[in-house]
Amino acid sequence: MTKKLFGKLITVLMVFMISVKAFSQKGYEPIRGMGVEAKPVNNSGICLGCFNGSMNAVVDSDLDNSVSLSNFASVVSGNGISVKNKNTTYPAGYIAGFNVDLGSGLLTVELLSSLRIETYKKGVRQETSSSNTLLSVPLLGGTKNRSFLHLKTTKEFDEVRLYQTNVLSVFSALRIYYAFAFDPAKIPADNNKICDDMIAGNGVD
Repeated sequence: MTKKLFGKLITVLMVFMISVKAFSQKGYEPIRGMGVEAKPVNNSGICLGCFNGSMNAVVDSDLDNSVSLSNFASVVSGNGISVKNKNTTYPAGYIAGFNVDLGSGLLTVELLSSLRIETYKKGVRQETSSSNTLLSVPLLGGTKNRSFLHLKTTKEFDEVRLYQTNVLSVFSALRIYYAFAFDPAKIPADNNKICDDMIAGNGVD
């Protein structure tokens, strides 16, 4: 192989890798920026005293920063995190959810049934996921345990919450990286018949 041909192959490979990375970013829009806040919640609502530490990692500029559910003082009442955008109301039909790391635990029906996503508008609950509507897609090119837990909405919202509703020990390892909301109609068309793979990028099932 000549040096010239080798150089061309390297260039093509670099362009391909950059394209894959850029393509995978089109499938979600992290909720962060001015007016975005993250707070701990339990079944009674906002619970500022039930989390040990700061939740800024969920809304800062680094998508690899995270918080752990193990920092909650108690899991008996159900706990989780709220991410609210005080400057934006997202339309019905948007995909909403969280990027999380499940640790070494396997994603099972039982685990999904112990998690729920809720959307809110001006403090009023709009929708709640069920084990049939809460979906997960693995993150392309990232840590194998990171997944997108998401819900397709049918109502407007300005806040997304992720709740843990079970005291299973697997949740001690669950980490939350960020919330996201995006319009699925703006995602490039994909005809591979793999449901929701565009959330994480091409080639993800």
